[in-house]
Amino acid sequence: MKIKRNLNKQAQEEIVGFSMIIVLVSVILLILLSISLKSGSESTVESYQVGSFLQSLIQETSDCSNKNVRYYSIEELMYKCYFGSFSGEEEICIDKRDTCDAFLKSVGTTLNRSWNPGIGEDFPVKGYLLNITVDGELFKQIEAGNITQTSKKGALQELRNRGREFKLEFYIYY
Repeated sequence: MKIKRNLNKQAQEEIVGFSMIIVLVSVILLILLSISLKSGSESTVESYQVGSFLQSLIQETSDCSNKNVRYYSIEELMYKCYFGSFSGEEEICIDKRDTCDAFLKSVGTTLNRSWNPGIGEDFPVKGYLLNITVDGELFKQIEAGNITQTSKKGALQELRNRGREFKLEFYIYY
């Protein structure tokens, strides 16, 4: 009878030990799962980031200046490029570039520096697209990377100048 009790007691201790191992392994797996989910969400782009970027982009100062050494913002360059191309009196920068070239170079440089589209897990942004329309007609389009991805975030900025409506639509593909 005493031997039977010892066997039952040993069996109970083994079951308790086995249960504790299962609980410990489950907790470790949950911790690893939560860490992997958190690290994956940091690489995605939020909508407010895209909107804030677009607003700051048009306020950025370009490297194009006039004779009075006043540097134009990207927004001012966009207007000078658009209205100059229709009037035939396109302004030029002090370094002899026309405003459209300076506008495209400034915007392209800022977009590449800020979003750096690429391929692979090290590059959360796969591509970007900037459409600029004036009164509903496409004026300029700047794109880079893979813009066929289905996951994207976007922002819209509407501006008015000389009775014209400028819309800047910016999309980040990830």
